[in-house]
Amino acid sequence: MNEQNVRDKLIRPLIEILGWDLYLDVESEYTVQIGTKHPRVDYALLVDDTPDVFIETKSQKKSLNGDHKGQLASYMRQAGTDWGLLTNGKLFQVLKHKSGSSASEEMVLAEVSLDNLIQDWNILEIISKENVESGEAHQLADQLDTRKQAINSLRENKRAIIDEVTDVFIDYTSDVLQQDVEMELDLFIDDLIEDLDTEPSDDGSPSTVDEILDVVGTALPGRTDEERQNRAAVILSVFKFLQRQETASRDEIQQYLLKQHSDNFSEEGADFDQHWTNYLLNGLAELPRIEQPARGAAQIWRYVPPELDQEIRVEEINDEILELGVATSGNGESIERQQALIQQAYDYIQTNGKATKDDLEEILPSYTAHYLGFDGFWTSTLREAFIAIDDVDKPTRGHQHWYYVGDGALPSNLDVEMEDWVFEQEIPGQGITKEERQALLQISYNYLKKTGSAKRGDFETYFDTNLPNQTGKYRNFNGLWSYLLMDTLKNAPEIETEGSEKRGPTTYRHIG
Repeated sequence: MNEQNVRDKLIRPLIEILGWDLYLDVESEYTVQIGTKHPRVDYALLVDDTPDVFIETKSQKKSLNGDHKGQLASYMRQAGTDWGLLTNGKLFQVLKHKSGSSASEEMVLAEVSLDNLIQDWNILEIISKENVESGEAHQLADQLDTRKQAINSLRENKRAIIDEVTDVFIDYTSDVLQQDVEMELDLFIDDLIEDLDTEPSDDGSPSTVDEILDVVGTALPGRTDEERQNRAAVILSVFKFLQRQETASRDEIQQYLLKQHSDNFSEEGADFDQHWTNYLLNGLAELPRIEQPARGAAQIWRYVPPELDQEIRVEEINDEILELGVATSGNGESIERQQALIQQAYDYIQTNGKATKDDLEEILPSYTAHYLGFDGFWTSTLREAFIAIDDVDKPTRGHQHWYYVGDGALPSNLDVEMEDWVFEQEIPGQGITKEERQALLQISYNYLKKTGSAKRGDFETYFDTNLPNQTGKYRNFNGLWSYLLMDTLKNAPEIETEGSEKRGPTTYRHIG
């Protein structure tokens, strides 16, 4: 997008989402006086008619560089504005004014890519109207800056930290353990960096041992409080592992715990089985956003991120879908999400009239419940649901489209009286689809009785003129003719044929 499109299609909606009123709080092309020059900032966000946030946009073709940052920093310094947002529509840089800073000094508080806009939303939310107006923005920025400095320091000094801590351990134990200690410290620092780099969420997910105990409650066995605390720590560790991985098998969870909690689990795995049965399995299943494998499904545990969960949810689920117990499996949250995806797929078919499996895979959120991929979810859940829903017809042999058939009533132009011989024919399809094909067969027979004789082209012309787009759920008239009319008309009363399709179009005659 060019710069104007970035402004219109991304920045103006973003300003509104951040709580700023485009008419009362925003001034476009805001003039800043720098010496004798009067440059203009793309947007100024005002509090009591004073600019508190400057926004400068560039074309998506341009990469943000130091000159762009220096330009915006200069505007901010001259106007006494604390906050800035620099963007090309692909990258968003939040700038914070530092007292006494120069335009060339590093002022970028943080940056967010368009791909990570949802998960890093807390960064852009610093410059929301509510946070800027209340002064909360400065506190949030200080927290973010402290966290960023800590992460950078850990990354830069990781080797030195490992060496120093290893020396302390060796002094108290033995240098025989040096390699093991170094490996454990390496894993620990990586986990610490990842935890610090992940902004704490307010989605109700547990982040401490006490919160695990609050969720699991008395269901967590243990003879002493210390034992229950230790087991809760193991559950929390697996929960964080699933948050990072999103999916993991029981074996992968076991391997992770053997590394992270080797004091609790032996390499042979026998005691892991005992821990798994006694408290791990049930404890994990109690946690929010964790979905356990269903019986008979691939043994995959899944964590559903908040942003994906938001994509899955729908306002209302039809009673017919809620009652489809046979099409869903798993625990409570998993069943609710499966029902929501069935509803989304059903709505798509209802809106578009038809859809293939590939169409649905493309438009649905990337959620497959406890199945390895969309194919498993399709076969065991979505496909079974559509088969059970009355107003959705499955594809006929050799075809891929699922059709929405509404309330099951035939269209008015297919409302004809059908003769007994039509019902005796083996016509593929079910429900309203079969009724449509029976009606089209009867209409073709009625046309033949009226004209006395006709060839394939005559039938096609009649259909194009009188029944446009009526193909009995086949792709076009060719499919209707080849799979239904061509052979079935030969079984109609008082019909004889002349010729062969191999030597030219067959002539159908009514001899009654």
